[in-house]
Parts: sequence; structure tokens; C-alpha cells
Amino acid sequence: MIVDPSAPFPVEKILVTGNKQFSDTEIIRMTGLQPGQLVRKPDFDAAQQRLLESGLFETVAYRYAPQPGSKSYLATFEVKEVGQAFVYKFESIELPEAEMRAYLKQAVPMFGDRIPATAPVLKRFTDALEKFTASKNKPLELVGKLMPDSKGQLEIVFQPSSLPSIAQVNFAGNKVISTPALQQAVAGAAVGAIYTEPRFRQILDASIRPLYEAQGYLSVKFPKIETTQAQDVRGVNTKVEVQEGAVYKLREVVIGGEMADNARLAKEGSFRINEVVDMNAVGEGAKRIERYLKRRGYLNAEAKITRKLNDKDHTVDITADVDPGPQYRMGRLDLVGLDITTEPHIRKMWALGAKAPFDFEYPDIFIKEMPNVLDSTGRMRPTVKPDSGTLTVDVIITFSPEEKQPGPSKRRIPDQGERGTPAEFPL
Repeated sequence: MIVDPSAPFPVEKILVTGNKQFSDTEIIRMTGLQPGQLVRKPDFDAAQQRLLESGLFETVAYRYAPQPGSKSYLATFEVKEVGQAFVYKFESIELPEAEMRAYLKQAVPMFGDRIPATAPVLKRFTDALEKFTASKNKPLELVGKLMPDSKGQLEIVFQPSSLPSIAQVNFAGNKVISTPALQQAVAGAAVGAIYTEPRFRQILDASIRPLYEAQGYLSVKFPKIETTQAQDVRGVNTKVEVQEGAVYKLREVVIGGEMADNARLAKEGSFRINEVVDMNAVGEGAKRIERYLKRRGYLNAEAKITRKLNDKDHTVDITADVDPGPQYRMGRLDLVGLDITTEPHIRKMWALGAKAPFDFEYPDIFIKEMPNVLDSTGRMRPTVKPDSGTLTVDVIITFSPEEKQPGPSKRRIPDQGERGTPAEFPL
């Protein structure tokens, strides 16, 4: 049966495919179509457009066909939902959060605690929130933005569209670190930034707290932040109360994980027990542990630091949870751009054997020690290609004779015993 698009035809049933987050019923309701309705092709086009404009779907397609033995049609909408959704929060809206969330669940019932960051969805939420704030005699023009939280994770923040910026930051109660030093540390991130107290506290934690923790003040707090209108510019002056607290010493370091020699990892960390703790140095110790493992083929090694404060004796216990990940081994070595005479000689210089644990620094060490050892080699560029399936790493070194420095090379070829070699592999 051929459909005349200018004439209406009955749709007995509507199906939805490809949906995971939203139910068939919710999506059919959004199309504006109903089973049993007489429709034309423009009605399907309009339904498709409504779904796309919702901000919930990346693609929407539809098809319709007559049902066997019937004069009515079966319509199917094929959708691909927006894949990523984010948690949302509220800033600088002086209303109870629980009430706002309860209202949103009624006003936009399709959504849970995570929503897509598409423009239509954000507008739907801001429109609902503006209606709610107006009903509470606190009308606000709001905006929803995708922003990083204190841990760098993205979240959607609903806040007033017009917020003051930070003009100046002052401190009170600080003794260990001078006010000019604190102002200099915070100025780049704070001055000129939009002010909300949660965001400003994130800046303090990122720029001021590390200064204190480098000197053992692990319980430093910022209990009170005051704002006043700036006089000479449009913005606010902030005054931060600082409670520096006590100095902590490092009592114990525990290496967690399943490596064979955690004592060796602790030694690599060079943690200073029974001394005033420097959390910056602790972080550098974790990086040294990661580097030690990466030189032994554990390319994805991570050492995550957690701490436990003992407030009675002002000491801290550190745990470095080490996740080495899989061990990679040396795969294929490709030397590109060499003639048939030079290539075997350079290959012989490569000290990292096939199937040996892959030292992630060795290609750069090799290049650094081998520049222009022969007039024909020119400059060298290493490329490493890890394969997570085979747990091997192929190395490609490209030689560019056209880039070599003019004039004859005065460097001799070092003997094998003189060159940098890959790390030993005790683990």
C-alpha cells in the first residue's frame, strides 16, 4: 500500500528503539503523537524535530509501514540518547536545596540526579528554577554551566547569571605566612574570578592550603569569609580568616598494594619519618615510586596518597596505595631513515632486549646519548607505541639527515659499556 503524503493515514501503534535512559512512554509523549491518530508525513517530521530539540538525543530517525492484514500503520522512532550526563548543584541561590530538587522532580519528571549538559536541557531546568524562585518572592535570572568541582570532576552548576567578581583578597589570623605571600599565591586564580563562596573556597584549597601543608600545618582552616563591596571597581573585596593550627610530624608511611618489594618502594619515596611533614615532598615521593615502576615496565603505575591525622600528638600517618597495573615488555624496534650500512650498527647500540621489561625513559636516554654519532644519522625522534592487548611496546626512531647540524661530527661512537642502559629489573 502506498501512502499519499497529502492525505492522513491512521497509526495504530508507535514503537521506540535505541532508548536506555528514558522509557518508551516518555519518548512517545514527547513526540506529540498518539496511537490511533490520523497523521501525515509532516506530523512525523514535527515529532522528530521535537525530540531533537529536547536536547536528550544525538540522532532521531523514524519509519512507518502498513501492518499486515490491516489498514493502519506501525510507526517506529529510532533514537540515540546523549551519552554523558552530569550531577548538578546550586550556588548563590538562597533557598533550601531540598525544596529546589523536589520542585525540579515535579517540573521535569523525566530526569534523575544526572542530566545532559545540552542547551535545551539546561534551559528547561533554569526556566523551572526561575519560576520556583519567583514563587518564593526571590526572583532570579539563572544560568546553568558545566564546571569542574574541587576534584576536577565536571558538574552542572545553576547560579545567578549576574555575579560579582573578586576585586581583592585579604587575610586575617595568619602568622606563619605573611599576608603579601598569601595574596601573591591566590591572586592569579582569584582576582577577577566570579565570586561564589564554594568556588572561592576551591581556590583557597588549591592555592593557599598547599603553602601551609608544605610546612606541616595540615589542619589549616578558613572558617569565615567576609565580602564587602569594592569602592573603586565593580566587584567584591574578600577577607579570609585563617586558623593555622598545629604543626604535624610524619609518624609512619605504609606502602599498600601487591608489589613484591614494598620496602624498596618506600626507599624510592624517600619519606622523612619523624620530621615535620611536607605534603609537597610526600607527593613528589609518590611520583618517584611511579617513576621507579614505569622504568620497570609498569607504564600505568599509580601511587595514591591518603593520610590519617593524629590530633593528640600532632602526627600524621601516610598510606601510599600502589597500583602498578600490567607490566609491558619491549616489542619491535624500527629504525627509519638509515641506510643499510648504518642501520645494523645503530641497532646493535640499542641495549633494551626483546621481551625485557620496558623502561619508559630508555628511548629518550638513548637519543640523548646518541645525537649525530655518525655523520649520516642527523637528528633522531623516538615514538613509543604501547599495545594493551599484547602488553608490548614498539619503538620507532626516525632519523632525519636533512636536519643534522652542518660540519663533520667530532663525536666518537661510545662503547657499549659507556652508554646509558635500561634500569635493572629486581621486581
